[in-house]
Amino acid sequence: MHASLGIAPGWGGTARLVQHVGRGPALKILVQSKSMSPQACEEVGLATFAQKPSIAAGRFLTGIAQHPPEAIRAIKMQVLQDRDPAVVFSEVWGATAHQRALDTLRAHQK
Repeated sequence: MHASLGIAPGWGGTARLVQHVGRGPALKILVQSKSMSPQACEEVGLATFAQKPSIAAGRFLTGIAQHPPEAIRAIKMQVLQDRDPAVVFSEVWGATAHQRALDTLRAHQK
């Protein structure tokens, strides 16, 4: 939209877009200066779900529910709380959920 107004984004918008989607996609988005469909936003990483919210949420939660809560919690700590990945990793490595997953893998390899 900015280009169609004869301006460039301000307040760090360009830098954030480049950081999020990369230089090529950011340039294309900014110079085309047009609205994007939800699917196009999903393709470049600006949206997580382009489906109806209820369908997307169900798929998202089903995927999460397949994994041990300890692993999901650890990943959330690394991503959302900016905890040291090595420290969080060391807290789940060898724990009960990890051992169960390894046992399951071994059983399927036989």
